[in-house]
Amino acid sequence: MHITFLLIIPVFGYIFGNNPPGFGFGDIEPLWLRYTLGLSVALLLFACVLLHELGHSYVAKNTAPISRELHFSFLEGFLRLKISPETEIEFKMMAGPAISLLIGSILIIFFQNT
Repeated sequence: MHITFLLIIPVFGYIFGNNPPGFGFGDIEPLWLRYTLGLSVALLLFACVLLHELGHSYVAKNTAPISRELHFSFLEGFLRLKISPETEIEFKMMAGPAISLLIGSILIIFFQNT
């Protein structure tokens, strides 16, 4: 994990804590709760990126030999393969975006029912 990925989490927590409702928690009092919620959202964002990359990793582990190098840096992650991906493998690697889509769908359904 690159240090920039860890350093950006508190920055995102601060941004989420100061933005207006709809994009953050700027209207919530007390102040400690606002920033706790902002940091929680930033950590959840990190967890979603991690799950996305683990989806790629799981498929690659079962499909192609990999170097087992999974890297995270500021707003990105990538999996280093030993071989160049073929068309079939590239399609199977859609597991990462599929996990992101699943997480997004669950959140949309959850928030529409609240």
